[in-house]
Amino acid sequence: MDGTSYGGTARLRAIRWLLDIGKDIPAPVRGRLLANVFGSLTIYVGAVFNTIIVAAVLAARIESPLLYIWAGFEILLAAVRFHVLLTCRRAIRSGAPAPVDIYVILSLLWGAGIGFGTFVVVTSGDWVAATIAGMSSAAMLGGLAFRFFGAPRLACAMLIVATLPGAIACALSGEAILLIAAIQMPLYVVIMTRAAWWMNRTMLTALCAEHENRHRARHDALTGLLNRSGLADAVAAVPAGARLGCLFLDLDGFKRVNDTMGHAAGDDLLAMVAARLRDSIQSGDILARIGGDEFLLVAPMTGATHARVRGEALIAAVAGLPYVIGSQGVLIGASVGAALQGDGVGSLDALIAAADEALYRAKSAERCGCVVADEADEEEAARPLPPRLHDLRPAAQAAQG
Repeated sequence: MDGTSYGGTARLRAIRWLLDIGKDIPAPVRGRLLANVFGSLTIYVGAVFNTIIVAAVLAARIESPLLYIWAGFEILLAAVRFHVLLTCRRAIRSGAPAPVDIYVILSLLWGAGIGFGTFVVVTSGDWVAATIAGMSSAAMLGGLAFRFFGAPRLACAMLIVATLPGAIACALSGEAILLIAAIQMPLYVVIMTRAAWWMNRTMLTALCAEHENRHRARHDALTGLLNRSGLADAVAAVPAGARLGCLFLDLDGFKRVNDTMGHAAGDDLLAMVAARLRDSIQSGDILARIGGDEFLLVAPMTGATHARVRGEALIAAVAGLPYVIGSQGVLIGASVGAALQGDGVGSLDALIAAADEALYRAKSAERCGCVVADEADEEEAARPLPPRLHDLRPAAQAAQG
């Protein structure tokens, strides 16, 4: 599991707090980091197998009813946790809600089970068994910090519930030498918690840098919209079967603003235009800036009429109200060329090229207008030929005959 998504949100406030890794962290980064909580099945199986074997061996050695209960508890808990873990992993892959609260509670119960077993073994007075329990517990607790570094608070909570009972048992054992262990165990919790936080911050820094680099590669730095590369990726992710349309929007009057008020004003204007376009799009729309004052909207469209309505809505959003730059109001217009997937227009490049051709016709015909490629082609075919070409047509037909 690569942990590229995170399909769960805790409902209980306490669980949300345990999983909290800080504010202002991009959602994809947060998801990838927290997905490590549901990490490798190999690590899970190894840890659970070790706990069950140790519990069973110590129960057989000491023959304590409490240890028999512990061993049975570990077996039952392992089965339930395994089922919940598989459910969480499937949810992560599909983006569906995952039973996060249940998984975290079961994990804490597992840690508490280790603490309970250690307490019973130490208080039994069997120091051979106590040594085995202590060694096994230390190994498991060290693994907790590394496995749950994606949620350091959860790692700390598990370390506490798994270690505190053993420390109390050492302090109450009556053996002075075990006071060392009673002191060491809390220190161990502090050290391993700090290690979990350090790994969390290190991985978080790396993931944020990776996310930022990917964002810059796919987005326009000025407007925050997708660039051509990001547009291609977004269109590739559209489910098959949807008929896409492309609206190619170009601003009318932008060059005048850029020349008279300066490039900084032009950049401000482009950012404000992008904001208006972003506010006007619908669910499923893909909006991009591909350079200069040119914007693209790719979205499912049912036909030429639908494309024209969407194009005119974009024009109204861009040109309906003036823009305030500094203390000056600026009015601009927009022209839109639209194209639809169909015969001869399948790829994204072909769709953009067809919309670009329609945009050229829109800007040639009138400002602040929308031209749909199919309709433009039909109008062009129905338009009478110029007189000289009309006169030459019979002669050309006769020559062919």
